[in-house]
Amino acid sequence: MLDRLREKQQNGTVTPIGVWMLLVITAVVLYLCWTMVAPFVSVLTWAVALAIVTNPLRRMLHGRLSKTAVALLIVSLVVVVLAVPAIFMSQQLMSEVMRGQQMLRGALQGAVWQRALESQPWLGAVLRWLASRVDLSQIVQQASAALAYRIAPAVGRSALVLSQAAMSLLFFFFFVRDQEALLDSFRHFLPLTLPEIDTALNRVSSAIRAAVYGRVFIGSIQGAVGGVVFFAVGIQAPLFWTVMMALLSILPVVGAFVVWIPAAAVLLATGHWVRALIVVGCGIAIIHPIDNVLYPLLVGPRMGLHPLVLLIAFLGGLIAFGAAGLILGPAIVALAFALGEIWSHRAVA
Repeated sequence: MLDRLREKQQNGTVTPIGVWMLLVITAVVLYLCWTMVAPFVSVLTWAVALAIVTNPLRRMLHGRLSKTAVALLIVSLVVVVLAVPAIFMSQQLMSEVMRGQQMLRGALQGAVWQRALESQPWLGAVLRWLASRVDLSQIVQQASAALAYRIAPAVGRSALVLSQAAMSLLFFFFFVRDQEALLDSFRHFLPLTLPEIDTALNRVSSAIRAAVYGRVFIGSIQGAVGGVVFFAVGIQAPLFWTVMMALLSILPVVGAFVVWIPAAAVLLATGHWVRALIVVGCGIAIIHPIDNVLYPLLVGPRMGLHPLVLLIAFLGGLIAFGAAGLILGPAIVALAFALGEIWSHRAVA
């Protein structure tokens, strides 16, 4: 029997069982490859996004320096422009959050908020009515603890994202240095013609560039709106908080709420309940929805997609892939439309 198999292999004939076995082995190997790649999806996504965004600079330097020197220079510029300010701002945020928690705890223990509310006639009556039925101090302290419990992991996750930046930069280096070789391998692997591959890659690249630029622009708008609100209610250093909210809005996982929710809590605990309500109202009604409203309107036309389709891609990407969905969602939808265009052209031909 073994001699027969060897003879069939030498003659180049493959049995149906052999075909099915090859399909099963291929499926198992692909699954194992995916299990190894899955933990790095987020890292790879941001590395590819950086490579696409910095590609004009790479083309400008190409031919003047070696590929390794160009990659090292671009990675160094990205570190200076993005990583250093992000690390500095995260450290400042951590210190401000800790100080805010101490102020909030002291104000709650001293019941400053309660005396401030009692000074208002109509609020005082409501407060006394509630106090006769529930323990308001305990509820507020529990709310403060819950707020601190939710904020700390958010800040920790943002620090984790920054720590993963080193791996992203490593992948980013290779994507910049070996871009031509990687693209050639990718082109040979796909069962498409070269014009079709170029169409798909151009659509995906445009989607990623639009997503990145859209995040930066919308994050800047969120930070600016938050800074104006902070200036209006008299919070100190509004310019600092503007930059902080803009940076946190750009970063994945976290957002501007990490700043304005503790600020509102501190204002409420120190007796400035009107200012606290203004911050909360503006945060919920203006700052937070900017992502969902402006992102499809600003990015959609650049990608040639309807804002509703882009909104589904944006939110669906976040649900399916987490922070990486900010990039993967629009990119996958753009690839789907490119494949639809390819199939329509083949049908006509």
